Amino acid sequence: MTHTHCDVAIVGAGILGLSHAYAAARRGLSVRVFERTATPLGASVRNFGQALVTGQPPGVMSD
Repeated sequence: MTHTHCDVAIVGAGILGLSHAYAAARRGLSVRVFERTATPLGASVRNFGQALVTGQPPGVMSD
């Protein structure tokens, strides 16, 4: 196993993990992101449906 130096290690490639990784990289830090799976399965992917409802006008909700 090869060990590579990085300034910041992020565990979790959800919205918060990737936001932190992006901010650190923009500051010139080397970043490694570790994610359990190659497909989106966690809270970030599930929460999009909740956020979508808040953009609708009051009244009967659309599908």
